[in-house]
Amino acid sequence: GDMLLTRSSVTMDSRTGAVVEVWLSLPAGDAEALPLPDETALRAFAAQAGLESLGDWAVPADSAYRCALCSENGRALITASTHPYTGAAGDRWYYSLSLQKM
Repeated sequence: GDMLLTRSSVTMDSRTGAVVEVWLSLPAGDAEALPLPDETALRAFAAQAGLESLGDWAVPADSAYRCALCSENGRALITASTHPYTGAAGDRWYYSLSLQKM
């Protein structure tokens, strides 16, 4: 029968309308060429969420994420990551960009 698979999702803050998470599922062969965002792109993600004015966005010294920015003033963390997984549709990679409270 037909399978329902999540290929992407966007989570928004219900109060502000700002995007707080983007999640994509890609075929394994397509994902390897997809780079993680640079610091400028992470800062733009903070700006679209209305958090640019916190003013102290920086790469965290101790983080499990290779691609991240944190704001101590806002107690916020922006992360980007990719990871392989095997699902019902075969070998895939997820790509995640999220804003979370620290």
